[in-house]
Amino acid sequence: MPLEREITADYRAGETLPLVMHDGSRIVLRKLDGAYDPTNRTTAAAHIQERMKAGEYLTGLLYVEPSQNEFHEVNATPDVPLNSVPYEALSPGSAGLAKALARYR
Repeated sequence: MPLEREITADYRAGETLPLVMHDGSRIVLRKLDGAYDPTNRTTAAAHIQERMKAGEYLTGLLYVEPSQNEFHEVNATPDVPLNSVPYEALSPGSAGLAKALARYR
């Protein structure tokens, strides 16, 4: 993929924004508005398909499974940024690493 400048977009909820891509093609982004419910899977899928038929790409939180546990809870991440955790606490050592990798064999 050729190195190109970053394409950024700043527009309000509910608005559309046409963008010209690096190759000259054009796309239309639509930012979800505040009334959109990202917890309904069926509605989310239908809304995505509806907007794609209209030639638009939706942006924002499209779907979230409300019954799932939060990412940090599931992965038991520390309450502090990982870059502030000492290396010794992050590294499981060779025995711990071998044990962790054994689950994938």
